[in-house]
Formats: sequence, C-alpha cells, structure tokens
Amino acid sequence: MKAKPLSSVSALRKLFEYSPRLGVLIWKWRKDKKLNWNRRFAGKVAGRKNGSAGSTVTIDGKIFQVHRIVYKMLHGKEPPIVDHKNRNRADNRPRNLRAANKRLNAVNSKDRDRKLPRGVFRCPSSKINPYRAQIKNRHLGMFPTVKDASVAFKKASKQSYGEFSCRTL
Repeated sequence: MKAKPLSSVSALRKLFEYSPRLGVLIWKWRKDKKLNWNRRFAGKVAGRKNGSAGSTVTIDGKIFQVHRIVYKMLHGKEPPIVDHKNRNRADNRPRNLRAANKRLNAVNSKDRDRKLPRGVFRCPSSKINPYRAQIKNRHLGMFPTVKDASVAFKKASKQSYGEFSCRTL
C-alpha cells in the first residue's frame, strides 16, 4: 500500500515545529483553528502512538506517520519508506531516520520469536555439524555450534546489506 502524499515542506512548517534533540513534532498556534483547539494542542507534542506504525498525526482528517513528516521536513522529499536505524519507531531524531525500500527495511527488522538466531537452522541429520547458516537462500555452511553459525550469518548480512544490517559484529 502506497503512503498518502504529504503537504509541501512550507505547509508542514506552518503546522509544526520540530525538535531534533527530542525527535518530536510540536503543534504550532494556528489562526485557522478556534481558540479551543489552540488551547488544547498548540505547544504540545503532536501525534499519538499507533501500535506498529509508530506515532501518527491527523491533518485535515487524514492520518500520517510522524516519521514521514519529520523526514520530509528535514530532507524536503518523501522516500518510499523511512527506516529507523535503531528499530525504535518512537525515536524520530535525525540520526535515526534514513530512506529505504521495502527489502532494506525488512533487513533491519526485529527478529521473530525463534529459538535460534536469524539465519541459523538446525539439521538433526548431521551429527558433527548440526547447525546450518543461510542468507537469501544462499547456504553459508554447516557449523558445530549455534554461535559459529550465527557469526557466519552476521558476516554475510553485513557484506550483503551494509549499513542496513542491524546484525553488526
């Protein structure tokens, strides 16, 4: 699903101030809104937590992700996807946001709830080296321990995905 296009940077700057130190948007006083709205929102952090989507904010009845607004205010353009380097969607500081595509964003995702680390699989038929490491359907080898297989996966991940690999050694 494609994200809704945002307003221009100048229009966003009329609505929000951005605190790069905290990584938050703050509502500005708006002449087009009633006094009640300004008393309730102006000067306060914009957005509310929205589960896996991070924080969202409503502008003219449309819901937008805060990190997309922040990225556009900082860089003047909208990337296909905004990736959070530290995988914390509430952290919208400039050093934590980067442009990505769907594949790279998935590489920098949290591990699924598994007993073995990402990229490591158990092969019970092999008695000597029962752990297999694999990345992108590429066999990396058989290893005697989970740790050895995990190290092989991390090296290959760093080599394949560079800065997007959250599995640094």
